[in-house]
Amino acid sequence: MLSKNGGDDPRVVRSRELLEQSLLTLLKEKKLYNLSVSEIAKHAGVNRSTFYTHFYDKYALYRAVIRTTFTQAVSHIDGSAEAHSVISLKKFVDKVLDYFLYLNKECPAADRELRPLAEVEIQRCLQTYFREFFSSQRVNSENLDPSTNTVVQFVTWGLFGVGLDLSDLLDSDERTLRRERAQLLVDVLVSSNTPT
Repeated sequence: MLSKNGGDDPRVVRSRELLEQSLLTLLKEKKLYNLSVSEIAKHAGVNRSTFYTHFYDKYALYRAVIRTTFTQAVSHIDGSAEAHSVISLKKFVDKVLDYFLYLNKECPAADRELRPLAEVEIQRCLQTYFREFFSSQRVNSENLDPSTNTVVQFVTWGLFGVGLDLSDLLDSDERTLRRERAQLLVDVLVSSNTPT
């Protein structure tokens, strides 16, 4: 559970960053189910009550870490007015696929405890991005129509599936093929956004 106050307060931001970084560090030594909230808080240099001010439990912290690392991975896209252009979209897809490679290294698919949590957060991040993409393309973007929502779901699941598939591949030729397939999704997204 997030604190209701102080979202921009530097102390709040710093505490969250310390907790997220501590979890990342501790996960290199232990599995999440073997970590306690006290251990995470102690490593971060905060007390348990500070932990619970920011997060409901260690799984909520883990989901926040996934959102943060995913956002950081894809945020290096040009932030200009063209942030939701086709070029930017192609860069986004490439960054997403790179993130899946990172995730597979840090959280293997065989990890039955953490991998599903990570995948759900990635899907949410992808849906948010694609909703924003469509909203930026529309004059009246307050409510996306049902067909747009369907396309958002389709592209989210399509890119997610390619990312999962890509993360298990070692052969660079296969990775190139998967990236080309992901770029087809960009074409679908762009063509579905073109007025008919």
